[in-house]
Amino acid sequence: MEREVIKAFLATSLFASIILSTDIDHPLKSDYIADLETKLISRSTASYLDLKIEYTMSIQSYPTDIFSNLYTAYPIDDVQDAMNEIFRYYFLFNYANMVKPDDCKVRFNVNIFIIGTKEMADPNRFKEYLESIGLSSGRVYAFYDTTENVYANSAILLTDVSPRQNFLSLAHEFAHYMWDRQCLGRYYEIDSEAFSRKFEYYIAEKTN
Repeated sequence: MEREVIKAFLATSLFASIILSTDIDHPLKSDYIADLETKLISRSTASYLDLKIEYTMSIQSYPTDIFSNLYTAYPIDDVQDAMNEIFRYYFLFNYANMVKPDDCKVRFNVNIFIIGTKEMADPNRFKEYLESIGLSSGRVYAFYDTTENVYANSAILLTDVSPRQNFLSLAHEFAHYMWDRQCLGRYYEIDSEAFSRKFEYYIAEKTN
């Protein structure tokens, strides 16, 4: 009896480890890029003061020339530095607005996906979203997806425009993420997009 229990426990543990391993190797993608092959290249933490944010970065892996170009445009160390810098300015921005927000969601992660400019510009990729906000068409350079079907998961989609715009796009979408993570609607009488625009303008001025 005891041996059977141990065997059952080991089998369950092995099954759980397989599930966890798969999740680690393949961060949950946004439905908007479900058709694209991506490769996880970094799992890291951005921090400032006593708050830490765990994030992953994945890059479109096919065709291979796209992966090479995007990997060059988004070096792992540069993204880490950018995340920490954006995080710091996020705190300073809130401080300037006399706001001290706290997390309202537990273990609210963010997965960053870098995709090709052609794939990002596909007119059908964000068509449903654009129509939902009253637009028949539009060009999307970066995108934040709350992945509402999965609790405590979110995705930031980026492409390569220019080093400066890549940084500002990351800052803008990071602000959307923090709006959700810290329920900033409790503190600001604007919506998530307006907040993200204000933060992008603020960090653009501070880092000019």
